[in-house]
Amino acid sequence: MSRCVLVIILELVIILVEPNQVTAQNELAVAVPARAGSVEGERENSDAFIWRLFTSLAAPASKSAASPVIFETWASDDDTFNVNPQWPANKCAREAA
Repeated sequence: MSRCVLVIILELVIILVEPNQVTAQNELAVAVPARAGSVEGERENSDAFIWRLFTSLAAPASKSAASPVIFETWASDDDTFNVNPQWPANKCAREAA
């Protein structure tokens, strides 16, 4: 029997005899589990904070037009990943709230 085949058989025996040692490498330990509560530096709970943030970014960039929304005015990959990266010109000036 060749040495390579012998090594493969030995590894299979180890897996069958000691399955805990093989699966122990795949375990994931979470140090701090996610939980609801206040956001650090904010007075509101996490779900209320993230909803407020989402709605502010999905709001129209201008009070006179429904589109584009704020996040659509951000720099694209073409704007940022080139020799002279720059923020795009503000095509739709945001009016003060």
